[in-house]
Amino acid sequence: MAESGNPTLIPHNNIIISGNGANRTLKLVPLFHQFGTSIITVTVSDGLEQATQTFLATVTAVDDAPQNWL
Repeated sequence: MAESGNPTLIPHNNIIISGNGANRTLKLVPLFHQFGTSIITVTVSDGLEQATQTFLATVTAVDDAPQNWL
């Protein structure tokens, strides 16, 4: 299970866990045109024991290409 401390930047649904067994990957997908930081909390369990780890995810702003409006 993974949760975002800033769901306006990275919604909970946009934290994607893939893989199987002990080999897992976490993919964070921020909302379009959003930037900032979010504390991500990941909790794992083997059915007997549970462990929780947090980390800070930073999404940097990107300059959008200029657009011509007619």
